[in-house]
Amino acid sequence: MDAGSSSIRPEDKKRKAQGPPESARPHGAKQSTASARYTLGKARSVDVVGFVEARAFEINALQRSLENARSAGNTRAFQTLPRHLRRRAASHNVKRLPARLREKALAEMKKSAQTSKALAGTDRLTNAQTSSRYKRRRARATREEYELRQAGKRWLETHVWHAKRMRMKELWGTMVAETPNERSHRAAYRAAKEKTYIQDVSYFNTLELTGSEEAIVDVLRPLLPPDGMTILMKPYATGARMAPLTLYRAGMYPLAALGPAMALWQPVSSTEQRKLWLRVHPANANAVKAELEQAVEDRSQLEDQSVRIADITCDLVSFELLGGQSTQVLATVLAQSTDIGACGASVLQLIRALPNPAVLPESVVIALQIHDPRLEFPFKADPAHASLSADEQQRLHEILLRWPVDAAILDRQQPSAGIWDREECAKSLARRQSEQALNQRRKQQLIPGMKLKPEPSIDVAVPLLLVRTGPEAQLGSRTGRMDRQYIDTLAHGWTLVAPRGWGMPLWMALNFAGARAQGLNECHHVGFEAGLPTFPANWPGTSAYNAWDGAAATAAYQKWMRRPPGKRVNYLKFGIESPFYAPFRQLLGLPGMPEAYPRISADDLECRMKRLRKVASKKKEAKANGQTSAGCAVATNTAAEPMDDIWLMTGESSMAAPAMQDGAPPGSGQQLDSSFPAPPDYYSAFTDANVQRLAEVDCKAELDDPELKLLVPPPPPQSGTYSSFGRVWHVHDRLPTLAEQNIPQLYPEGPVDRVAELKRLNRSVIFEFLDLVDVLVKDPSQYTARTDRIRDVFVNIHHLINEYREHQAKETLKLMIQQQIDGKRQTTERILAKCQELEQTIERVKLEAADTGTELTVAIAGDADQADGTTHADTGQPKRTHTVPDDGLARIIDAVQNLT
Repeated sequence: MDAGSSSIRPEDKKRKAQGPPESARPHGAKQSTASARYTLGKARSVDVVGFVEARAFEINALQRSLENARSAGNTRAFQTLPRHLRRRAASHNVKRLPARLREKALAEMKKSAQTSKALAGTDRLTNAQTSSRYKRRRARATREEYELRQAGKRWLETHVWHAKRMRMKELWGTMVAETPNERSHRAAYRAAKEKTYIQDVSYFNTLELTGSEEAIVDVLRPLLPPDGMTILMKPYATGARMAPLTLYRAGMYPLAALGPAMALWQPVSSTEQRKLWLRVHPANANAVKAELEQAVEDRSQLEDQSVRIADITCDLVSFELLGGQSTQVLATVLAQSTDIGACGASVLQLIRALPNPAVLPESVVIALQIHDPRLEFPFKADPAHASLSADEQQRLHEILLRWPVDAAILDRQQPSAGIWDREECAKSLARRQSEQALNQRRKQQLIPGMKLKPEPSIDVAVPLLLVRTGPEAQLGSRTGRMDRQYIDTLAHGWTLVAPRGWGMPLWMALNFAGARAQGLNECHHVGFEAGLPTFPANWPGTSAYNAWDGAAATAAYQKWMRRPPGKRVNYLKFGIESPFYAPFRQLLGLPGMPEAYPRISADDLECRMKRLRKVASKKKEAKANGQTSAGCAVATNTAAEPMDDIWLMTGESSMAAPAMQDGAPPGSGQQLDSSFPAPPDYYSAFTDANVQRLAEVDCKAELDDPELKLLVPPPPPQSGTYSSFGRVWHVHDRLPTLAEQNIPQLYPEGPVDRVAELKRLNRSVIFEFLDLVDVLVKDPSQYTARTDRIRDVFVNIHHLINEYREHQAKETLKLMIQQQIDGKRQTTERILAKCQELEQTIERVKLEAADTGTELTVAIAGDADQADGTTHADTGQPKRTHTVPDDGLARIIDAVQNLT
């Protein structure tokens, strides 16, 4: 290495390796360097949004292929349907699937049949049995079969749809969907809380009252509380809202309640005749109708104006939708209005953006008229909380502040049009196109799958009513602010009312739009979660509740009786006095039981009667031997005495029949130990002849006749005990000791500091409880001794407290006597003060009479007529008479003066 190279510094070597600075480089070299840096920076940063948008089609196709590949091997055709739309046994019957899935399901069944040993070599695809010979040979049509099956009961328009997916039950003369075949309580709660819950409530009865407004109000007045005339309030009288009512039997308020109801006036018209729809539950519909007819008959005898009552239940269908998205679902299905500019249609399109129907006023009514819903079927729910423009938000704000009255009127010129005109609704139903005609129109569409457009010349319109449903409908009264804060939001929704014949098209449209169908059990479950009483199950005191609860009690009792005696729940052991129904009548002290509650037949008591015969035989043997058997606790005539139905049900006669009192005195017969014991055996000796003979005897102590001895009352007991109303009492009332009650005493004998002992026993309870918890964890079979120990500690605590009762009674008596003395002294002082005031008044009147020369006399009422207008006999001067009532002030003054 030469000297020149060794003299180069390290920083110069680094600068030489980096090359010349940019200022010394040529222009072309600078541009290429900048371009290379920009390209490198662009390659390192990716526009994610633009990249995804450019390849959205490829990403969606990839997701679809992944989902199809995942479901191809793990999901059957029937499993692609939502759970609430599946039918029972659809896995082996392709006809229970939609037409679009039947080909795939048939291929799956053929593939399964090839690998099945039971189906190998046969033409069958499933193990399902063939139909019966009767069903193969019958020639009647399905409609005729349905008509035969409806004998004695009513089917709703959606009955066939419900029967394929739910369990049906006959209630109130109607087949009602009880509960879905799948588990549905949690799904119903979620649907009512967040989404949409729908129930067919067409079984509700609707009564139409026609007449003048004054006459209709007079008919309803006897059935309503004095302060419950909500139907006369302006919001309800105009027909803009539906009025909640609680109906009673005529003139019996507040007793004999019938149940809740909803009343809706027809919008005000120019004619004098108006209509009122009264919507009542079918459990009390007959009673309400009978009361109304009686009120109409009573009124027709006084006035000429009459009210006509008609049951239009079969002319209407109604669905109840609850949940946060119920407004959006309704707006989606009912968007095709025949008059877009109508007030009701515009209001519905604005309120669809609200997050929950609870924001809207309750019981408001919206009148609509839409096209045939089958034209746009199936419906797809729009995204919730759609955005509104500034003008629409302002209009929505105005609607929330003041609800438009015109929303309940379909045609201002004809308020009776729409659903109120039943004749026009029947004509529209007759002109409705059949499903076959609609399919022919779909077939002629240029693009398959396109929805049909309404043609006014051939398509009919459907009038509807929307009622904002809430707690008022179930409570039967208006809810205040205090009520709303205790009621959950899932109780709010809508009731859709439509004419007859449109139930199934609207039902299918609402279900495919996102509503979840539920049954009657889910309705009660949602009402319980919302904190609302459901009629009639939660309206005790009404006849409808007695019928409902009686049927439930009978079913529970029959289920209990079907179990073997050794497997039944021993309700007596658990202290359950009323195992099958709530004993409201016993709680309120009402006599008897309603007819709907279960009664016990002789067949149910067969085993119990055998046991009673054994007890009776033992009792006879003990009586013959002169002994008293502790096992003979039931009298021989127990079966003939009235017993409590509940304990007859449970088979425990010891709670229903009076028990024998052991150790009864000889000659006194069978002294029964019960609340209402039978009379003693010697009551037959108290005859008129014996009583007269006893009166003739001078010395009753030396009687020889045994019958007369029974008439002489025994001397009062000086010591010992006696039995009264099922309990043993001491002759001299005192607190029994713990030793007499066979309970160990846990505190020292003699005088003790009760406060200190109570604190010590309180700590003992805590320690014993902790010991019990430890025993339950280690050896639960040893818990009995610990619970007995805790019971003894509590009894000792109560015994120490009861020792204060005598002192407490004395001090209370002293306080009561002192209060009475103070009250009498205050009354006496007030009387004396009034007397002194009266004496001063009399003296002042005497002085005035002396000044005027008039003699003053005081006359008692009755003598005043003779004294008025007379003069003094000696002087001839006029008399001035002051009249005092006979039982009034004069006697009080004399009595007080005598006391003083």
